[in-house]
Amino acid sequence: MAIVWRPRLWKETAKVAGASEIGAAESALGVKFPADYREFIRTHQGMSPDPNVFSFVEHGRRTETTLGILLHFSAENADRVDAMYYLPRAVENMSEWLPRGVVPFATDDGGNAIAFDYRISAERPPVVFIDHGEAFVAKDGGAAPFAGCRVADTFTDFLELLHPLQK
Repeated sequence: MAIVWRPRLWKETAKVAGASEIGAAESALGVKFPADYREFIRTHQGMSPDPNVFSFVEHGRRTETTLGILLHFSAENADRVDAMYYLPRAVENMSEWLPRGVVPFATDDGGNAIAFDYRISAERPPVVFIDHGEAFVAKDGGAAPFAGCRVADTFTDFLELLHPLQK
């Protein structure tokens, strides 16, 4: 199935993410993004797919959600309306509930994270879904952060999961 990528944050069809912008985010976060993601995000930052639904198993049952806007690396736009989609800012905004070592690349329509889980592998982090409603740590420190649900082994595998809404 062909996926159509539509610009969502900027009027132009694509705002290319430079290698230096991606590298700066990697340095700030202490990670190295997977090669397939690095190549893809260069021309697709700030875009969303059609179709945008993906399925995975959560707590033993099939769950469907959507892939929203891909986070961007454009520091020049970090203080504008699209600031919530600036990857370093998104990590900062999610820091209360996002487990350390998990780096989002997008959210679903409910604000849950679609992310790379570097806790599992620093070289080949799988794609995970983190439900922010289940991820909060108890203020008394009694609860551990929710580990998330594995969605795909690679970013490319994740993109292959995208499909239209099932009726």
